[in-house]
Amino acid sequence: MSGLDLDIEVDDKTAPDYEVSDNVAENLVDVIRSDMVGNEAQFLALNAAYISGLSRRPEEYLQIIVRGKSGEGKTELKQNVDSIYPNHWLLRTGSTSDMGLVDADVWDSKYIGAFAEFQQMQGKMLEMVKSSAGDDADEKGVGFSHTRNVDDGDGGREEEEIEKQAMPTVFLFADENNSEIPKELQTRQMVIRVESDEEI
Repeated sequence: MSGLDLDIEVDDKTAPDYEVSDNVAENLVDVIRSDMVGNEAQFLALNAAYISGLSRRPEEYLQIIVRGKSGEGKTELKQNVDSIYPNHWLLRTGSTSDMGLVDADVWDSKYIGAFAEFQQMQGKMLEMVKSSAGDDADEKGVGFSHTRNVDDGDGGREEEEIEKQAMPTVFLFADENNSEIPKELQTRQMVIRVESDEEI
């Protein structure tokens, strides 16, 4: 990103004490350095995933799993990234039922799947996440579809098609957890590690 043309009017009392760099990554690193030690590359990777949700091209969406030991800063890192973006852009959910987000309308009004622990995903919800990768989206950007048989109101049954748009997703995954990331999902997700070591 370069050549940002920002038209900001300020007076001497409100003039910012920073400059917006032509390379926005420099500003993002300044942000994370004010809150955390290390994991700057991981912070930039998460921001890239979130920003990809603004693209109109699903094939540009990034899917990330943030791995690390308990207490190493996974949640803190993600919360720092979450705080940069408007709440109404983020789809945040922890534990949900098998069909919880399949039945909800909230999915398609969001830009980024900013989820909690991966282990809380199950059943159809996990299938939605697998299908949210942009490479799986059709020409309309739909990544997940589910057909269900519902009451037609006249005593009969009819098919109802549920479609969900593809979107970038971010999950946390603790090393101590006994569960495994399904291989099919591993091929769609980039794994980044968070460490408390200041050298990382």
